Amino acid sequence: MEKEGKYIYCIIETRQERNFDFIAIGEKVNEISTIGYDDLGMVVSSCPLTKITANKENMLTHQKVIEKVMAEFDSVLPVRFGTVASSAEEVRNMLDRR
Repeated sequence: MEKEGKYIYCIIETRQERNFDFIAIGEKVNEISTIGYDDLGMVVSSCPLTKITANKENMLTHQKVIEKVMAEFDSVLPVRFGTVASSAEEVRNMLDRR
């Protein structure tokens, strides 16, 4: 069984963790949600801990998620395509360091 990580789309300013009703990157339907630390949240979905294929479908999905988040939040910092954290704890550590 493949280990799962967290695919990161963008960072938003929010204290509230939430779920989004968007299509995520990957071969199966994954829930998109936020993982928060203080007043920041990373918008993520579960994905295998393998390299994400840089194909048209995945790149467009990445961009569409960011655009949909931008429609709801004023401050959105996009994250580079293909960025995967090994766990929710690693995501929180990334937010803490920044």
